[in-house]
Amino acid sequence: MRVPAEVLEGIEREARRLGRPMTSLAADLLGEALVMRTYPGIGYREGAAGRRAALIGHRIDVHQVVAHVQQGKADLDEAAAHFGVSRGLIRSAMEFYADHRAEVDEWAQRQAEFSAEAERRWRAGQASATA
Repeated sequence: MRVPAEVLEGIEREARRLGRPMTSLAADLLGEALVMRTYPGIGYREGAAGRRAALIGHRIDVHQVVAHVQQGKADLDEAAAHFGVSRGLIRSAMEFYADHRAEVDEWAQRQAEFSAEAERRWRAGQASATA
């Protein structure tokens, strides 16, 4: 594969900044670009619990759409109204989930664990402040 020098330089700079091997970062970037082409409106966002699939231009993660649809047995139109986005974005999120179920479920689990630990630390801090 031939990659323009300026693209390679950009990947190299980002890899150094992140402390990651250039080849693994390049593979991740290619994978994310493929996701964005395959599932319109779906991209990746960085967070405390790692990178996760999200609706581009919104503060809505794919796992949130999936949970809403599964828990409420909502259809695409209801979910679109709930989140204030297009039906097409909801459809893309659900199609992404159908093809990447393990990735989304694993991230949602990590996020739940991260949130529980953050709450535990907060409660411990509150208790020590009043003691």
